[in-house]
This record gives sequence, C-alpha cells and structure tokens, in this order.
Amino acid sequence: MNATGEMFAFSYSTTYYGAIYRSNDTGKTWSQISYSLPTGDIYSLCVSPDGTLFAIVDTLGIYRSTDDGTTWLNVGVGLTTKNLWTVASVPLAADPAYVLLVGTDAGVFDRRTTALRGTRC
Repeated sequence: MNATGEMFAFSYSTTYYGAIYRSNDTGKTWSQISYSLPTGDIYSLCVSPDGTLFAIVDTLGIYRSTDDGTTWLNVGVGLTTKNLWTVASVPLAADPAYVLLVGTDAGVFDRRTTALRGTRC
C-alpha cells in the first residue's frame, strides 16, 4: 500500500504470464496496471516509502514505476545475473529514505541511489 492508500498485488502463474494490479478502494475492485511491462512472469513486487513501485519480470530485469504503474522503466543495469527472485524496500532514517534489496541466485544486491548499480551486499 502506498501513502495515498492504493493497494498493489501481483499474480504469478506457471501456465500464463503474471500481471500487476492496483486497487483504489481497499481491495473491492482491481485494475491491471502492467500493460506496459514486457511479457513475462512477475516474480516479486514492492512499494517503496516514497510510493515507487518495483517489479521483477521473469529473467528480463527489475522495473520501476513512479506513476502508479502507468509506465515502467528497466533499472536492472549493472546486475551480474538475470536470475532475479525477490525485491524489498527497507526504510532508512537517513538520506536516501530507503534501500532497495534485490535477491538473486548470485546473492543480494542493494540500490542506494537512483541507479541500481548491482552492488553486492
């Protein structure tokens, strides 16, 4: 859930590609927001403290949306592997306000600036 109360969820399927959904009414109705993502399974989704969405799409990379899922940008440049499994946003008391952690088969990488540099923890 972001600061304005929007909820986000994703579906994963072993038969069909996954999708990301948003609800503006505490989960009563849901709208798909992943149309502009490349086709692939959604492995993980998180919302950072500033409302930025991050999604891992199959072996295609990690994608960021700063407009509630309308557009997505691949920010996985610099990672040493395409096998990404999970993403989490951890709040910090200092600047930057959060650190993004990405779990891969090669270890955990962190993002502390606007670019995901692939610095291994």
